[in-house]
Amino acid sequence: MHAGKGDLLALVAVAVLTFAEAAAAQTACGDNFPWTVTGTNIPGGVVVNSCGHWAGCFPHDPSATVSGNQIQIVFLAGGEDPACSQCTASNYPFSQDVFVPSLPPGTYFVTVTVWYCGQQQPQVVGTGTIVSTGGRNHLVVYGAGVAGAWTTELTLTNVSAEESSVGIGDRVVVPCVPGDTCAAFVTLPPHGTAVATYPLSGIGSDVGAAYVFPGHGPSPSVLARAVAPGTACATADLPVFGMETLRAFNATALVFAGARRGAVGRSNLLVANVPDPIGASSGPSLQAAIEAFTAEGASLGQTTTTVEYGKTVFVTDILGALGVSEVENAQLLVTKVGGDGVLWGIMPISRSDGSFSVSVGAVP
Repeated sequence: MHAGKGDLLALVAVAVLTFAEAAAAQTACGDNFPWTVTGTNIPGGVVVNSCGHWAGCFPHDPSATVSGNQIQIVFLAGGEDPACSQCTASNYPFSQDVFVPSLPPGTYFVTVTVWYCGQQQPQVVGTGTIVSTGGRNHLVVYGAGVAGAWTTELTLTNVSAEESSVGIGDRVVVPCVPGDTCAAFVTLPPHGTAVATYPLSGIGSDVGAAYVFPGHGPSPSVLARAVAPGTACATADLPVFGMETLRAFNATALVFAGARRGAVGRSNLLVANVPDPIGASSGPSLQAAIEAFTAEGASLGQTTTTVEYGKTVFVTDILGALGVSEVENAQLLVTKVGGDGVLWGIMPISRSDGSFSVSVGAVP
């Protein structure tokens, strides 16, 4: 059970996510009264759905209040107007989502009320219990995208015995739920698996980040890899990270082993500014210094770059960009030298023998 901050009532800013014209509403719980109340965890908070039959003034403009482990959602239905002049008559199925942001982990009891025309106080129309994961279920795959003959393949596995959906986006958007255009969504059957291969509808294909998050149900298990279709062995696994883990780690420096250039192969570099999965739309940038060293520790050159919040910088042939012509088993050091953004990155390596690796500069 989540412990609240005493008896202090905190009015939560609420975003209404979906609204179907009531006359056309088709819902599985459309004949239910009291209403069915359910919750779905998404990055940044919980979507609370109220669904059932309603006869009377049409409910609208919901607000949510959180106090400890209690959530109260109030719909207006003419009660805000003593003269009842705002009443729009209804007698049909009703379903609406309300986004409750930044809800700490825990179990919450939800009471849904309607302030009906002519009543002195709201009427309870439904109750339910929801569980918040605190938004800590957002994964990221850096290096995802399309580059030349290379593409990205994400294998998504449902960890639960119920159907779930998974969103794949190229940026963090909150709220983002199935049906929105903010991500590509994949439906997974109970304990089922699906493979999503770039390009994906609705999101960009430039090499950068793939943000993987639950649309409905728990976060999936994910296997990510870069592949070159039609080739015999061109494949490299891409690491999958928890965004909360990376932000808590808050690296100040990344040290990549095995950098190379010339006849022995090539190294690319991706530097990221990890955004907040709770859903901040903007944040601080960061400045990073990039320096390469020989196996003996001699400097091969350096440069700097700025990475904006939630963005990535991808440098093809990073050692070539530093003026290096030929080197093997070099070290690449990326150091945060300015800004309050959260540093992360990967270094993909291709070798002359046809093998591929992805070097990670630290272990979070």
